[in-house]
This record gives sequence, structure tokens and C-alpha cells, in this order.
Amino acid sequence: MKTHRFRPFDEAVDRETVKGFLEETLRIGCDEPVDIEENAAFYFAAVRRAQERDIRFCSMMLEGDEAVGFVDVFTMPKKPDSGFMRFCYVVPGKRGCGASDSIVDYCDELLSGYGCGEILLDVRASNGRAVGYYSKHGWIVREERPGGFLRMGRITKTSGGTASEAGSCDLPGPGNTCPGFR
Repeated sequence: MKTHRFRPFDEAVDRETVKGFLEETLRIGCDEPVDIEENAAFYFAAVRRAQERDIRFCSMMLEGDEAVGFVDVFTMPKKPDSGFMRFCYVVPGKRGCGASDSIVDYCDELLSGYGCGEILLDVRASNGRAVGYYSKHGWIVREERPGGFLRMGRITKTSGGTASEAGSCDLPGPGNTCPGFR
């Protein structure tokens, strides 16, 4: 497995790269037209809010100087013992090579430092590759969400709990993974 390092997302440098990641992801399992500009505007506003709390919440994953992934994770204000992974992306050429494991390990370490014992996420049920990865790595489906999403959760590796202890949370729906993101 390659060694990955993380650096905080810098909108001035990384915006177009992450916008491309977002565009690819928004189209998965979606039959309706996607307005990438509108979605990107809401998304980057949410990223700025998360980084005001901790700049590391939104980070680029690098191999050398090349961006090979991105993660957007944060503590949940109404449920401070839980973190939420709003967006996780690995470039196609690096999928299946341990890059996702590096992202999850990064999230575990970061969120455990805030006292989070669990991480939650929403994933499109039609995104079979992602659902398969999460299921294989201890994520449990907690509920079906409007818009064809699954809410999944797992205990952080550093918390000492079990995956079946991860619960659901009160994040806004339908299928929204952050306030104001459509």
C-alpha cells in the first residue's frame, strides 16, 4: 500500500479538482440533470464553514504531490460524540489500492481527537462499489434515506467499540449530507 499524506483543502488551489470529484459523484445513480455550478456553490460554502471549525476537516489526500483523493468529515454539533463523512473521493486509478483505507484511518484519528466514537455517512444505494467497500469494512446500514441514500455508520477504530453500536443521527434529509447542499 502506498503512503498517503493529507493537507487541508485550499479553495484557491483545489477548487476545480474537487469540483470535478463532486461532479462525477453527483451523477452516480441520478437520472435527473445535475446543475454542478449550483451544487458546487452550496458545497464549497459548507466546506468553508467546516474549515472554520478545523481546517483539517476538509483535506486533500496526496501521493507525492499528486492529489489522489479528498475527504470532508466533521463533528456533528448536535451529536458531538459522532462525526459525519460528507464526501469521500478517490481518483479512479487509485481505487482498490488501499487509498480508501487511508482516508478512513485519517478520519478515525482526526475525529477520535474530538471524542467521536462513531462516523456516519450517506451513500447512494445505487453506488454499489462504495456500499460494498463500506460494508466490507464494518459499516452498518442504519436506515434508508429519501432520495435513494443509505445512512451507514461504524465505530471509529480508536474508540474500542463495535460496529453494531453505531447509531443514526439527525442530519437533514432528503439525502442531504450537509445543511444547504442539494
